Amino acid sequence: MHESFSTLFDFLPIGAYRTSADGRQLRANRALAALNGFETEAEQVAAFNAGGTPWYVQPGWRDEFLHRLERDGYVVGFVSEVMRRRTGECIWVSENAHVVRDAAGRVDYHEGTIEDVTARVRQEALLRDSERRWRQALDSSGDGVWEWNIAEGSETFSPGFAQLYGFTPEELMALPEPFVSRLHPDDDARRRRLLDEHLAGRTARYVSEHRFRCKD
Repeated sequence: MHESFSTLFDFLPIGAYRTSADGRQLRANRALAALNGFETEAEQVAAFNAGGTPWYVQPGWRDEFLHRLERDGYVVGFVSEVMRRRTGECIWVSENAHVVRDAAGRVDYHEGTIEDVTARVRQEALLRDSERRWRQALDSSGDGVWEWNIAEGSETFSPGFAQLYGFTPEELMALPEPFVSRLHPDDDARRRRLLDEHLAGRTARYVSEHRFRCKD
């Protein structure tokens, strides 16, 4: 059983480790050594236990990780920026860990996994930046711009959109009835047909001219 575990530990595709209750690293698999720029487990363990440059880039993250581990007995999906021991390069990782106790309930050791998620974090940052720039363009536009997230059922309106109908953005979002209910009833059937045709893929775009009831 122990041999089988050791084989699994060594060949996990993501980093895995075991540390003592006082924070000394006891084991590190090949993937974790490679993540830190080392070739062997011995190099990884020696560098970790030698101290020096903190693993976590942001002060307080180690304390937060240990606090969660002590409070709950485990940590899942702890994403943080860390520094590779050998190269000093900053990367983003996701950590999972749990406390292992002996028969008397005392902490025997901690063990966990570490996965490099740098590409994912950077992609998410790019998406957030793109969203921020889109919002800035939306807010500064004098046109009425409207976005409908069909999957979530949510809508976003630019300030210019609200002003077209005599509302402030806050008033528009606070309306008790759906905004589309203000459309003239004689025009609604045609609008629905045009929208359905677009959503079904029969038209390249949705274009509709109709009358709307403004705030006044």
